[in-house]
Amino acid sequence: MKKFLKIVLMIAAVVVLGYVIYYSISPKGLKECPDEKIINYMPGAPSSSYYIKNRERREIGDYNKSWVESNCTVPVQAVG
Repeated sequence: MKKFLKIVLMIAAVVVLGYVIYYSISPKGLKECPDEKIINYMPGAPSSSYYIKNRERREIGDYNKSWVESNCTVPVQAVG
């Protein structure tokens, strides 16, 4: 019985460890297409870029960049 319990605990540990490793190295961020990308060139302010989704500003870092580039066609609007 002790040997069985030891094997079950080892299997559970391997599963949990695999789950943790997979989610720690997988790309993070939203996997949805933003409505628009804004590039801000206003004089006197540092240039910045951000997305618009459902009429709300979303930071570019909130999205999974490689997924967006592969799956979305995002219109770009330059301001300034």
